Amino acid sequence: MENSKLGTYQIVILMMGLILSTGFFTIPTLVAATAAQDGWISMILATAGGIGALLIYSLLANYFMEEKENVISFSERVLGKFLGKVIGISFALYFLISNTTAIRLGGELVVTNNMPRTPIEVIHIALVLLGAYAAWHGLEVIARMTTFVLPLLVGAILLSVFMTIPGWDAANLQPVMEQGVKPIILASITPFGWIAQCVILLVFYPSLQRDKNLFLKSSLGVFFIGSLLTLIVVSTILVFGPKLAGSLVFSFYQVNAYIDLVEFLERMEIVTASMWLPGVLIKVSIWYYAFMITVAQTFNLKDYRVLLWPTALLLIPLTTYSAENIMELREYLGLIWPLYATTTAQLFIPFLLLIVAVIKGKPKSQKKKKQN
Repeated sequence: MENSKLGTYQIVILMMGLILSTGFFTIPTLVAATAAQDGWISMILATAGGIGALLIYSLLANYFMEEKENVISFSERVLGKFLGKVIGISFALYFLISNTTAIRLGGELVVTNNMPRTPIEVIHIALVLLGAYAAWHGLEVIARMTTFVLPLLVGAILLSVFMTIPGWDAANLQPVMEQGVKPIILASITPFGWIAQCVILLVFYPSLQRDKNLFLKSSLGVFFIGSLLTLIVVSTILVFGPKLAGSLVFSFYQVNAYIDLVEFLERMEIVTASMWLPGVLIKVSIWYYAFMITVAQTFNLKDYRVLLWPTALLLIPLTTYSAENIMELREYLGLIWPLYATTTAQLFIPFLLLIVAVIKGKPKSQKKKKQN
């Protein structure tokens, strides 16, 4: 296993990049389609829920006995080898499915908006190979790449939002809660599934330098990303209105195409596109690495890199046949994927492990440290 050590700042940046890289061009459409003009309320609920999930992850991480222990080894210790391996396989499947979704999203965005004549399989293969290259070099390299790309992506998004202000129509956010509470809650499930991807913390825990303020710093990162995604949703609805924002495939991308204030700021979607592609690559790399180390640890492999090419050969066909078209992918992202993610790796399994950990109590080694 890799022995790299990341500071709290780096792991927070990784989580932020993981959430934002595909969330900013996918979430506005999915939220507006269900909650209409109340999408901003759904985003607030999703952000609060994401911080709550992060609290569960942080409490569970406190029970990890040794520096080299993460959620996989912890599961085997408290539940036994068989159930521990079942949980390890569950996390591995979650990472694999999440990666196929990220790759497919990247391919659809390129083909739909920029290169319609290019076979989508070409984009898939390129993303898989680049993700494999980054994963081969390890988590520290991925973290450095994210640290470089994320500020540029955030800057491009904020510039795009700022440039849409002249086109805002406050009437598009009214009336508030016209359809009641149910659509708002249903619409919050999808962005919660994105924000709760910070569950990756439980797998990367051995690579993290110990920090008593981990939860606080991570919460600030999640709050920032949640606030930024809320701003994106609000600006999209203000420009297009809830019906159009919910019907477009990539509504925030179309918001960028709407910008045409002055000559040198035309075609802002090109600026944003130049940032989201590296963002998608970061997400693919993180999921790729997480899948390999989870499988390697579950099945006691000495080096996760032996899984590099088998994983690539698995990802390419899975990505291609994961959905027949963009509309089927949109339906999957709006309901099936968030329900699957939250009922397995993101919420159910960590909460179950936390209950077991509380019942069994902290390991003796930790109790002795406190007494001393």
